[in-house]
Amino acid sequence: MGVWIRHRVTGDGDDRYLVEYRLGGRETRVRHGGSFATKARATIRAEAIRDELAGLRAPHLTTTPKGEPMPGKPRANRQIELEITEADRATAIASNSGGCLIADALKRQGFTAVSVDMATIRVSDKDAGLRFVFLTPPAAQHLLLSFDQGWPNPTERVILKRPVRVLPIKSNGTTGTSAYRATRVAELEAKVAAGTATKADRGALTILQKHPDRPATGGPAELTRAGVVVGGRAPVRTPDHPNLLRGRNRIFGAKLADPGVAFREAVDAAVRERSEAES
Repeated sequence: MGVWIRHRVTGDGDDRYLVEYRLGGRETRVRHGGSFATKARATIRAEAIRDELAGLRAPHLTTTPKGEPMPGKPRANRQIELEITEADRATAIASNSGGCLIADALKRQGFTAVSVDMATIRVSDKDAGLRFVFLTPPAAQHLLLSFDQGWPNPTERVILKRPVRVLPIKSNGTTGTSAYRATRVAELEAKVAAGTATKADRGALTILQKHPDRPATGGPAELTRAGVVVGGRAPVRTPDHPNLLRGRNRIFGAKLADPGVAFREAVDAAVRERSEAES
């Protein structure tokens, strides 16, 4: 068993630090433990994997042994594997609102602005400056409906494959412009140098230095070979429907969804059409 960090340079000239490890001797295959822009973050991941191997456990790359988010969350344009734990379920059941099992699992991996319903799953990666839209897979739909109806948990694992849409996180008016950011960074750095910066000032400076400038628009929409639409306008969200299970009401057994709604609507439409045809 062993863990190591391998450095490589991408085609764009960017540095990447790859964490790799083996579960056994040289006869076992090399496994991928993450790809990072800095060696410091790669070292944190390597240490977490080393601790797991020392305890004779196969590394779980979603969370650390203490249950904290692992540094270097997976890129959302790759497959994302979510583990739905008993702790997630217990927390969601006890929540009056916002206790979505899938959303909690995504937030644990470091994603923000998470929105989950029966049609789509939308997450933001602030480090990359991108927002991703996934079609909700059948396993996730079953999980949402079962939780809503108060049924037993049907699955403990949800896989989000390739997103259908990738959008840049746009700037929010003046505060997102390069000129404003440069002025604000200079102002905060001066406070730090003078020793008058508060904890909030230091946090704001870290965010401004870490996150890239946000564009004002989504730019032109382009279709990749993999069938992913990159850029353009965000998909329009239709009005809420009970069977979408959209919104913050995630009370266990709330029975907001009614699987018979679609059937009754179709029957009503057919009756109207027949009545109009006969009249």
